[in-house]
Amino acid sequence: MPNRLWEGEERREHDHACDAKWKERYREISKDICLATKSTKIKQAILWATTGIAITLALTIAGRNYSRAGEQAVLDKEQSLGIYHHEERLDEMVEQTDAIVKDINDIQKDVGQIRNFMGQQTQILKALAREHDIDVGIE
Repeated sequence: MPNRLWEGEERREHDHACDAKWKERYREISKDICLATKSTKIKQAILWATTGIAITLALTIAGRNYSRAGEQAVLDKEQSLGIYHHEERLDEMVEQTDAIVKDINDIQKDVGQIRNFMGQQTQILKALAREHDIDVGIE
């Protein structure tokens, strides 16, 4: 377009020609957009196939996760039973250890009494040995 001033009838003709060009371009752009966005049978088939594959994949993953959750629940139960069994064994061992400690304490008490008794017997033997002038070799 030349750089000139349009006047009167020329101006109207020029505006009409430009307007016609823009309307034609608009129609071409509209057709291109319509063709690009128009839903065809192939596009719909691709969409449905993709949706079907996505749903199948999601259901497969959900099924596997549900199965694994069930397996994990079984493992958890087995481990809980194992832990309970070990706790019972530990309780028994603690009871047995307490009984052993009590027996050792009783034995130490008995040993102490025996030592006292033996000390008394030794004192009596020493006294008798001195009284009768016998050398028994007891210190």
